[in-house]
Amino acid sequence: MKILGSLFTSDLGCPGTSLDNWIFDDEQGLATSGNIIELEKEDNYIYLNNMYDKRKIPIRLKISRRNLFNLLYDWQNKVCKKNPRPQEVIIKYENDIFTLDIID
Repeated sequence: MKILGSLFTSDLGCPGTSLDNWIFDDEQGLATSGNIIELEKEDNYIYLNNMYDKRKIPIRLKISRRNLFNLLYDWQNKVCKKNPRPQEVIIKYENDIFTLDIID
């Protein structure tokens, strides 16, 4: 969850850098990174990791391309475009799907 939180708050922010085209277009490259998080495509999934993780075996988060696309859409529409912005954003994981819950 911390990896996704860092992706949204540090790497994307608001109004947010768009990864929409990159997610599905492999011709734009199989890897990209922001300030903290590196993203790598493999088959129908994207792996995220913290570039500064000092562990011997760094934590990698696996998420489907569609799920990441949906999270980015929700981030833009439920957080960035909302005025005033939500008090809190909670990332949940259930049944292999990540979602954003917004608390106003």
